[in-house]
Amino acid sequence: MLLGKTPLFLLTSLALLTGCDSSSRLSQQNGELDFQAPEKIRTSLAVDFDQVSGIANVNDRVFEMQRMGERFIATVPGVPANSTVSIDLRFIETLPSGAALDLARTEPQTFTVGSTDQTIEIFEEQFSYDFDDDNDGISNIGERNDGTDPFVPESAGIRAVTVNFNIPLRADPTITQVAVLIADAPRQFMRDGAFRTATGLVSTLNTIEVDVRLTRNITVQGQQRIVLLADSVTTVVAGSQDFTLNLNDTDFDFNIDTDGDGIINIDELQAGTDPFIAG
Repeated sequence: MLLGKTPLFLLTSLALLTGCDSSSRLSQQNGELDFQAPEKIRTSLAVDFDQVSGIANVNDRVFEMQRMGERFIATVPGVPANSTVSIDLRFIETLPSGAALDLARTEPQTFTVGSTDQTIEIFEEQFSYDFDDDNDGISNIGERNDGTDPFVPESAGIRAVTVNFNIPLRADPTITQVAVLIADAPRQFMRDGAFRTATGLVSTLNTIEVDVRLTRNITVQGQQRIVLLADSVTTVVAGSQDFTLNLNDTDFDFNIDTDGDGIINIDELQAGTDPFIAG
């Protein structure tokens, strides 16, 4: 018998918040972790549940689980009284090729163990399904459900990135010019009053910028010059679906001071001063 141990009762409910009756016990010598597999794995028609295994990391010690129907069980050591225990879970499917594919995990959770039995719950929403072995923006379990190869990036080709916005009133929509760049390329846009919308086609798997610039043309000493009033720059990942970006007035940055005199360009124009000459 291991001295100085106290029983720790763990109710690891891995269903939705309605819970289930799975339970685990860490005793003075050994105990069992006993829990149900995450719902997205249990209900997937593509995942071969017979090939799913579970791993529990308890205080940085890894324990392999034995599957019993929809439940996974592992024998683990006891936990000292008045201490803490860290637990995280991971589920893996072994594919026909023999490759191991991570499907779901929980972040490490730390629980305080007193001198008596206690209950710990882990719910479905605490699981993450964000494993993406081929870095194509589609999770491993998503690729299993889609019937695609989780180790080969999906090259579906082209995705549409759309940006919608209204010209902020501060920029005076009646005399403000607009430039929209998607993936560094100028895009044509449609307008309806102060509303604008523009779409660009980009390659999947790329990280791009959507840049909306508000400008005004002015005449300085007989020459036409373009004053940048505000801009909005957003980084977008072109993943497996088309993407729409809706901008608000607060997404535009008006703090642009071309001549560095402490007065931003739009305020200089409204005051009748030259935004290209400090003064």
